[in-house]
Amino acid sequence: MTHFFSFILPIVFSIVILPAQAAQSDEIEEVATARLVELYIREARSMTMMNPITKESILVALNLLKRCAELQPENQSVWQAMVEVATMAEDDALVSECIQSLLRLSPNSPALQLARIRNAIESLQTAPERIRVYDRLLSPQEKVKLDSQVASRLAHDAALLYRSLGDTDSFAVWLAESIALDPANQSALALGVGFFGDETADPIQRIELLGAAALANPFDVTYQIQLAEFLLAYGDYQSARRLYEYILNGDAGDTDLISDGLLADIVLSQWADGDPIAGLDAVLTRQIEVDRVYRQSVKAQQPRMTPLELARIHAPLAPKLATIRAAIYAELDDASSAEISLEAAADTCALLGNIYKQRESNESVLSGAESYLQAAWLTLWLGSDVTTAQDFLNQSSDIAMMSTEEQQRFNGWIALRSGDVQLALDLLTPLAELPISDPAAQAGVALALQSIGQLKESAIVFLDIARMQGGTILGVWARNRLQAIVGSSFDVRDEVALLRPLADQIIDTFDLIRSDPRPPFSLRVEPIKTDFKTYEPIIVDIEIKNNTTLPLTIDRNGAIQPLVLIEANIELSTASIQNAPGMIVPVNKSISIPSRGTVTFKANLREYWLGSILNMFPLHGASIHLRSIANFSARQTTKDGRTTLIVYEPSRTGIRYDSTYFRVNGFRLTDVWLEQAFATAEELNSADALTMLSLLSFVINDEVVVRIVVPPIPPDGDEEQPVPTSPMRVPLQDEAATLILSSFPKLGPLAQAWYVSAMAEEPSIQAVLGMAETTNNIDAQLSWILRFNNPNVPDEALDDPTILNALHSESPLLKSAAKWMYNHIQKIIKERAELELALPAQ
Repeated sequence: MTHFFSFILPIVFSIVILPAQAAQSDEIEEVATARLVELYIREARSMTMMNPITKESILVALNLLKRCAELQPENQSVWQAMVEVATMAEDDALVSECIQSLLRLSPNSPALQLARIRNAIESLQTAPERIRVYDRLLSPQEKVKLDSQVASRLAHDAALLYRSLGDTDSFAVWLAESIALDPANQSALALGVGFFGDETADPIQRIELLGAAALANPFDVTYQIQLAEFLLAYGDYQSARRLYEYILNGDAGDTDLISDGLLADIVLSQWADGDPIAGLDAVLTRQIEVDRVYRQSVKAQQPRMTPLELARIHAPLAPKLATIRAAIYAELDDASSAEISLEAAADTCALLGNIYKQRESNESVLSGAESYLQAAWLTLWLGSDVTTAQDFLNQSSDIAMMSTEEQQRFNGWIALRSGDVQLALDLLTPLAELPISDPAAQAGVALALQSIGQLKESAIVFLDIARMQGGTILGVWARNRLQAIVGSSFDVRDEVALLRPLADQIIDTFDLIRSDPRPPFSLRVEPIKTDFKTYEPIIVDIEIKNNTTLPLTIDRNGAIQPLVLIEANIELSTASIQNAPGMIVPVNKSISIPSRGTVTFKANLREYWLGSILNMFPLHGASIHLRSIANFSARQTTKDGRTTLIVYEPSRTGIRYDSTYFRVNGFRLTDVWLEQAFATAEELNSADALTMLSLLSFVINDEVVVRIVVPPIPPDGDEEQPVPTSPMRVPLQDEAATLILSSFPKLGPLAQAWYVSAMAEEPSIQAVLGMAETTNNIDAQLSWILRFNNPNVPDEALDDPTILNALHSESPLLKSAAKWMYNHIQKIIKERAELELALPAQ
């Protein structure tokens, strides 16, 4: 019987234990593969973020990501990173392959579907081939199978193709189809506003297009301003004022930040809507600000000036703002302010004329002459000082000749202001009745007719000016003169009654967004749990929620940028992390977020620089806080006059989110933990064993001491044994090196590769690298080379035998990485030497 058991037991153990060991080995390799892929993605991103980025760094990054795809073909992060780098490398075939793989993993993503179709169409070499594909995809039977957002953008692409071929009719058809399929398609709407909404278009069509374009991105004031300008030009001053004040009161509407031209239009709309005082308040606010800046400049140049002398100095306003102020005061019962404002506006124009006159170019000379003419025109239009006006005209004539029509117009106005009404009518009426009438001449005719009591004829001329020049200062002035003659307020165009309800709907939508106490969209970036194990992937949930009633496009020029910035504040007990770069995560699964909708996705932060930091200090763990920004801007600054930093901030429409604190767990370095870690690593039968084997490499160093845990109840017979109370070195620390060297050959090739990347900088265990080279483990050698990709790399790294041998390797991956790393180390050493030479001089 004994003989039987001695024979059968080894067979039983081989059946039961060996498969278990194989499964445990597979678990270690699987975990090691995931960690190795994290490393390669992290290093690839690092290479493509360097300044300057080189062709070699892009190619090495691509090679690393291709290796990742071999190791984990189901990892979406791999393919997404490869799309980004392949795009930099202009490798269209690889981009196409990556998009196909991403679409295979996320078949319901509209953004990926669109990218795949576009990529396939762009591979066709001729326009007729592409047109046939568009016709087939967007036929009534096929387009219903596509997401409407995808179909809309394909129709837009088709429209652009037809435009490039000069086929305007087909361009118009496909552009209209694109807008109809997705009224929030910002690119199609921008094109449609210019094509369908030009000056010849029906005003209803124009306001619908402009309104749709403005609502497609409610954060972009460009189309809001265009819509307000359109309403102003058509005489819907009430709606124009509402929209302009919405812009003024919004995040982009700080009075000190908006342009002079935009502020002038805002003031014009307030005046036109019957509230000149509000307009004058806005002008006064701008005057105070420009005075402050101007006085600071004068004070710096003339420091002895007294406060009283400085207070008497006023900066010139922009000509349009100065003109509006003068026009408003001329209408009000305030002769003194009207005279001062008119003189200031005319002097501003004359000042510009003097500046232009001193320049030598023909264009500047003509601009100078035009400025003097503008000063003369203001003097005659809003005042009656013929002598001053003639002086301005003479200054203009000194540098450029006036046209016959201009000379006749000014002569007519001079006659009018001199009291010769009949001469004024004789000179101005022909100009006012030309096929293209002269508005300034019309204004003179209207005033002349009014002065001789021909009110009906005067009103007709004022009405024509108000209709044709509704968005100008002269147009609003004429409308007000007309209403004074008639004695009541009214709209100068019949279309206003149709435009105003449409405008109100658009502006009400904007007001609804503004009145909502929530931001238009919200961002949430939180870790999936509050405690992570050592080397465990740090997965965060990223959520972007649309809080508006409008779809928000995710696009570089859309309402939401296709990127989220994550900055990590890491608290380590053994190190201080400063000037850490941001982690930029792409938002690429959706084309837009529907009304009240949400987009969610995940990101592994160990695939970014955060993973490198945590792997450098695995024993003590870390406390981490994330600050994330959607719609961010970046600016460059310097620290200490030398170090260049990139500072990220929320843009005007950006939003910031601060996560809860979370931990990456470390370990208390005690003799009890060390015994447990040693025992686990010895078994080498699980992912935890691989982790402990790596952690043991960090306790070998002579400076590392272990705290002895005093048991609450001493074991029998140990009552008299003294227990050390201070940290000390224990025998297991010395035995750890032996355990590592004996266990390393038992690991699979990928586990060896990850171990080489993660182990401590300890000379006593670097023999493992030789073991990996003996078995020609390419990944292990590559992992070792990548360890030198840090700014503190020692000068001796240029003599590293693994790098030198890899320069002649038959593996393209290893050879290219070694070549790039060798050059990169040389660059770092050179920059460090130059900095050391520069420091004493400072």
